[in-house]
Amino acid sequence: MVLRRSVHLPARLVFPPGMEELQAQLEKELEGGTLFEADFSLLDGIKANVILCSQQHLVAPLVMLKLQLDGKLLPMVIQLQLPSTGFPPPPLFLPTDSPMAWLLAKCWVRSSDFQLHELQSHLLRGHLMAEVIAVAI
Repeated sequence: MVLRRSVHLPARLVFPPGMEELQAQLEKELEGGTLFEADFSLLDGIKANVILCSQQHLVAPLVMLKLQLDGKLLPMVIQLQLPSTGFPPPPLFLPTDSPMAWLLAKCWVRSSDFQLHELQSHLLRGHLMAEVIAVAI
Protein backbone atom coordinates (compact mmCIF):
# COMPACT_ATOMS: atom_id res chain seq x y z
CA MET A 1 0.00 0.00 0.00
CA VAL A 2 2.92 2.39 0.51
CA LEU A 3 5.07 1.34 -2.46
CA ARG A 4 5.23 3.84 -5.31
CA ARG A 5 7.53 4.82 -8.16
CA SER A 6 9.68 7.78 -7.19
CA VAL A 7 9.40 10.96 -9.26
CA HIS A 8 12.00 12.75 -7.11
CA LEU A 9 14.14 11.94 -4.11
CA PRO A 10 12.06 12.27 -0.94
CA ALA A 11 12.72 15.40 1.11
CA ARG A 12 13.04 13.30 4.27
CA LEU A 13 15.99 11.37 2.79
CA VAL A 14 18.91 13.34 4.19
CA PHE A 15 22.37 12.23 3.13
CA PRO A 16 25.10 12.48 5.76
CA PRO A 17 28.51 13.76 4.60
CA GLY A 18 30.35 11.17 2.55
CA MET A 19 27.23 9.70 0.92
CA GLU A 20 27.51 11.62 -2.36
CA GLU A 21 28.08 8.41 -4.34
CA LEU A 22 24.86 6.91 -2.97
CA GLN A 23 22.94 10.07 -3.82
CA ALA A 24 24.30 10.00 -7.38
CA GLN A 25 23.36 6.33 -7.70
CA LEU A 26 19.80 7.02 -6.52
CA GLU A 27 19.46 9.96 -8.93
CA LYS A 28 20.67 7.73 -11.79
CA GLU A 29 17.98 5.15 -10.94
CA LEU A 30 15.45 7.97 -10.68
CA GLU A 31 16.27 9.17 -14.20
CA GLY A 32 15.93 5.62 -15.49
CA GLY A 33 12.51 5.19 -13.86
CA THR A 34 13.67 2.22 -11.79
CA LEU A 35 13.59 3.87 -8.35
CA PHE A 36 10.74 3.06 -5.99
CA GLU A 37 10.05 4.11 -2.42
CA ALA A 38 8.14 2.77 0.54
CA ASP A 39 7.50 5.56 3.04
CA PHE A 40 6.02 4.61 6.40
CA SER A 41 5.94 8.17 7.78
CA LEU A 42 2.26 7.68 8.77
CA LEU A 43 3.60 5.72 11.74
CA ASP A 44 5.58 8.70 13.03
CA GLY A 45 4.28 9.90 16.38
CA ILE A 46 2.23 6.79 17.17
CA LYS A 47 2.99 5.63 20.69
CA ALA A 48 3.80 1.95 20.83
CA ASN A 49 1.99 -0.30 23.27
CA VAL A 50 3.28 -1.72 26.55
CA ILE A 51 3.02 -5.51 26.66
CA LEU A 52 3.69 -7.36 29.94
CA CYS A 53 5.36 -4.25 31.42
CA SER A 54 7.70 -4.06 28.44
CA GLN A 55 7.58 -0.95 26.22
CA GLN A 56 7.30 -1.86 22.55
CA HIS A 57 8.94 0.24 19.82
CA LEU A 58 7.81 1.53 16.46
CA VAL A 59 9.72 3.31 13.70
CA ALA A 60 8.66 5.14 10.54
CA PRO A 61 11.16 3.95 7.92
CA LEU A 62 11.80 5.05 4.38
CA VAL A 63 13.06 2.43 1.93
CA MET A 64 14.44 3.21 -1.50
CA LEU A 65 14.24 0.22 -3.85
CA LYS A 66 15.68 -0.50 -7.28
CA LEU A 67 13.73 -2.39 -9.93
CA GLN A 68 16.00 -5.11 -11.31
CA LEU A 69 15.84 -6.39 -14.88
CA ASP A 70 14.28 -9.65 -13.63
CA GLY A 71 11.39 -7.68 -12.08
CA LYS A 72 12.55 -7.92 -8.48
CA LEU A 73 12.66 -4.89 -6.21
CA LEU A 74 15.83 -4.77 -4.15
CA PRO A 75 16.32 -2.30 -1.29
CA MET A 76 19.17 0.16 -1.84
CA VAL A 77 18.94 2.21 1.34
CA ILE A 78 16.87 2.20 4.53
CA GLN A 79 16.33 5.21 6.80
CA LEU A 80 14.56 4.19 10.00
CA GLN A 81 13.85 7.62 11.49
CA LEU A 82 12.55 10.90 10.20
CA PRO A 83 15.11 13.71 10.28
CA SER A 84 14.75 16.28 13.07
CA THR A 85 15.88 19.88 12.90
CA GLY A 86 18.79 20.61 15.18
CA PHE A 87 19.96 16.98 15.15
CA PRO A 88 22.38 15.16 12.86
CA PRO A 89 20.77 13.26 9.99
CA PRO A 90 19.52 9.79 10.90
CA PRO A 91 21.74 6.90 9.84
CA LEU A 92 21.24 5.26 6.46
CA PHE A 93 21.51 1.50 6.26
CA LEU A 94 22.96 -0.04 3.11
CA PRO A 95 23.42 -3.59 1.78
CA THR A 96 27.17 -3.01 2.18
CA ASP A 97 26.82 -2.55 5.96
CA SER A 98 27.51 -5.44 8.28
CA PRO A 99 25.12 -8.33 7.59
CA MET A 100 23.55 -8.02 11.06
CA ALA A 101 22.93 -4.26 10.74
CA TRP A 102 21.36 -4.70 7.29
CA LEU A 103 19.22 -7.62 8.53
CA LEU A 104 17.99 -5.65 11.55
CA ALA A 105 17.11 -2.63 9.39
CA LYS A 106 15.09 -4.91 7.10
CA CYS A 107 13.38 -6.45 10.15
CA TRP A 108 12.32 -2.98 11.33
CA VAL A 109 10.88 -2.26 7.88
CA ARG A 110 9.00 -5.55 7.90
CA SER A 111 7.60 -4.77 11.34
CA SER A 112 6.51 -1.30 10.23
CA ASP A 113 4.88 -2.76 7.13
CA PHE A 114 2.86 -5.13 9.31
CA GLN A 115 1.90 -2.36 11.76
CA LEU A 116 0.72 -0.04 8.99
CA HIS A 117 -1.23 -2.85 7.34
CA GLU A 118 -2.97 -3.68 10.63
CA LEU A 119 -3.82 -0.03 11.35
CA GLN A 120 -4.77 1.20 7.91
CA SER A 121 -5.89 -1.71 5.78
CA HIS A 122 -7.19 -4.19 8.33
CA LEU A 123 -8.60 -2.09 11.18
CA LEU A 124 -9.69 1.05 9.34
CA ARG A 125 -10.82 -0.33 6.00
CA GLY A 126 -12.00 -3.66 7.34
CA HIS A 127 -13.50 -3.42 10.80
CA LEU A 128 -14.24 0.27 11.31
CA MET A 129 -15.80 0.92 7.89
CA ALA A 130 -17.84 -2.30 8.06
CA GLU A 131 -19.09 -1.43 11.55
CA VAL A 132 -20.39 1.94 10.38
CA ILE A 133 -22.36 0.25 7.62
CA ALA A 134 -23.61 -2.49 9.96
CA VAL A 135 -24.82 0.04 12.53
CA ALA A 136 -26.48 2.17 9.85
CA ILE A 137 -28.47 -0.80 8.54
